[in-house]
Amino acid sequence: MKTLVSGLFILLFATSLAYSQDRIVKLGATDLLFNTLNVEYEQEITPNTSFQGELSLRIPTRVPGIVTNLFVEENTIRDIHVFSSKVNMVGIEGMYKIYTGKMPSGFFYAPYIKLNRYGFELEGDYDNQDGGYYDVPASVEGNLTTFSTGVQLGTQWKVGKNMTINWNFFGLGLGVISGNATYTSENTVEYNKWKLEVEDFLEELPGNFDQKITITSQPENKIMTADGTIVIPSVRMSLSVGYILQ
Repeated sequence: MKTLVSGLFILLFATSLAYSQDRIVKLGATDLLFNTLNVEYEQEITPNTSFQGELSLRIPTRVPGIVTNLFVEENTIRDIHVFSSKVNMVGIEGMYKIYTGKMPSGFFYAPYIKLNRYGFELEGDYDNQDGGYYDVPASVEGNLTTFSTGVQLGTQWKVGKNMTINWNFFGLGLGVISGNATYTSENTVEYNKWKLEVEDFLEELPGNFDQKITITSQPENKIMTADGTIVIPSVRMSLSVGYILQ
């Protein structure tokens, strides 16, 4: 899959160079709010089409527990408390933009392909009232790979002689997410029982997650692992500011 994506990027980029005219370097404005550096390069192919390549990098950043706990259900029989998390990411994207007018200004629609690789670490504790154990310290480490494709709608304005503002106001796609995670705790947790509780939790989620994620318990190593692949729809939007190269 990665070889196919890289080959498509090289082919489109080589084609764009053969007809090179306008070139725009852009910086993603909305991505900076999430500690992500997003650099885009748009190359004109014909007067109303272009190829845009994108590189995204997220430096490993700790996310406060108050944020991560927004996604955790508390005050139940099984409570999860996330103290902090650290996430990093690298991603590439290719987009073929078709303008209704002359590039670089105007409305456009663009098929795209995107590949992201995430790494994450979580620290927290776990309660189970039925099991009779509380404040069990645990950590989770893992990674996710996402491959998505879809269509992006947007518009781009030329500001002055060399500046542009690009607004991707609606994108709809389909993504495949695969990954794995390792749960570790030095406490005397009954790992086989904990495995059943995690499976029960997944079964309660919408989307049949329990059928798509496999949980394996290794009590002798004090770890529990999870592996799986899911397919989900995606909706996206973004804003970037660019400079037209001379």
